[in-house]
Amino acid sequence: MPDLIVRRWRISLLTRHEAAERLNVSFSTVRRLGAEGKITEVQVGKRAVRIDPESVEAHIRAGRRGGHGTGPVIPGENPP
Repeated sequence: MPDLIVRRWRISLLTRHEAAERLNVSFSTVRRLGAEGKITEVQVGKRAVRIDPESVEAHIRAGRRGGHGTGPVIPGENPP
């Protein structure tokens, strides 16, 4: 997996498939989230794109998944 070196720190980037697994969404949803600027994409080649894992974690912490809904449904917490 490619690495991005920023200010002497080594950051391991995710593929779109890996980001989709972490977010529990489809590959195409990850592409859309990147295009909308909701997660950070890094161009690593002519066609290759990688995802900043911190932006994925921030997206999860914010309670978002695919971006269209209000977040995950938690039994007993969310109204029907």
